[in-house]
Amino acid sequence: MKTPFLFYRCDGLPGGDAGLHLPPDYSWQLWAPEGGGLAPGGLPLLPFGIWTVMHHLRLFANGDYGVLVVYHAGRVVHRSGLFPRYARFPFMAREDLQVGDVWTHPEHRNRGLASFALQELVGAKARRGRRVWYVVDGGNAPSIRTVEKSGFVLIGTGARTKRLGLALLGQFVMASGHRPG
Repeated sequence: MKTPFLFYRCDGLPGGDAGLHLPPDYSWQLWAPEGGGLAPGGLPLLPFGIWTVMHHLRLFANGDYGVLVVYHAGRVVHRSGLFPRYARFPFMAREDLQVGDVWTHPEHRNRGLASFALQELVGAKARRGRRVWYVVDGGNAPSIRTVEKSGFVLIGTGARTKRLGLALLGQFVMASGHRPG
């Protein structure tokens, strides 16, 4: 049996590990399409260029698409995307955001990079009435620990559907817990 996806949410300012800092030999940026380019430095055009085009075509429910990128010695070692609601995330409200496409280079894991990114993203984008979501495969224990340490609360479980046989065209659908609103 396939593990369900877990739907976490943060309804306000960061909790949990607030006050985290990167080790001194790391740098970071919160990239947004308005700064220019199709993708943050060091990241590929696919899929980031597609998401930037979606942003410019206003296919996202709001204008807050971005990517927090962490660098070490000039190389990307972590990324966390920040996505407004669109067809893939029907459970979200118009002003909500979802942290996704989170990745940390294997040599840089367990250094707090993902926790730092969550703290910075929520701190930069939190406001009254806005929820920040984090959807994770139920079998991804490191990601679950990170999101729970960061003050997010489990809201429900669900699945990723396919459309035309492709997960890329599917949706994340919550089977239990919160309903859109």
